Amino acid sequence: MQVILKDEIIQKLKEVGLKIGDTVMVHTSLGKMGYVCGGAQAVIEALMEVVGDSGTIMMPTQSWKNLDPETGVHWEADQKDWQLIRDNWPVYDKNLTPTNTMGAVAEMFRQMPGSVRSDHPARSVCVWGRYAEYPGKHTCVEHSAVSEAGKRVWKAYETLFVDGNDFEKIGEDFEEAYAVPGVQIGNAFVRLMYQRELVDFAVKWMETNRA
Repeated sequence: MQVILKDEIIQKLKEVGLKIGDTVMVHTSLGKMGYVCGGAQAVIEALMEVVGDSGTIMMPTQSWKNLDPETGVHWEADQKDWQLIRDNWPVYDKNLTPTNTMGAVAEMFRQMPGSVRSDHPARSVCVWGRYAEYPGKHTCVEHSAVSEAGKRVWKAYETLFVDGNDFEKIGEDFEEAYAVPGVQIGNAFVRLMYQRELVDFAVKWMETNRA
């Protein structure tokens, strides 16, 4: 199996267009790259070295298991046990709560010195760099275990509603409409795209295709 070094990741990230001062949202799968020497740490350090202290790195660090069982996130539990889960699920602690299916890179990134994780108990984002301190956005109601005055409570709160069922289709259509540069890092294909183009495209796509 090919061994992938940090220097190669740095080279490939620069080749795809990432540079000093950039603000980048990173979704990554360490396992798909193959054998990365240094694992998640090497990937994170490569990203940091490419964008530098003047840049900003963001990663989703969702802990969506801390949502109400009625949303389907605890599919392995019987409905008769849902209240038991509500009564006992650990409260969200942005310094402690692990990510859920976000991958090894995001899980380590949330623990890196200088990283700032948002307060959302289920849909948090972690940021490192120049713009690490940023405001949140809230638009709908969800339920999670949180801490209030040192006590655990199951709380309703306003938040951004997330519906990702058609995200893959949006991505496919975006790549047909825009030139998306990419490079191969080990077994993984890495893409770099401009967030403003992607967000504007997604908004129009959703307005057209979602009921």
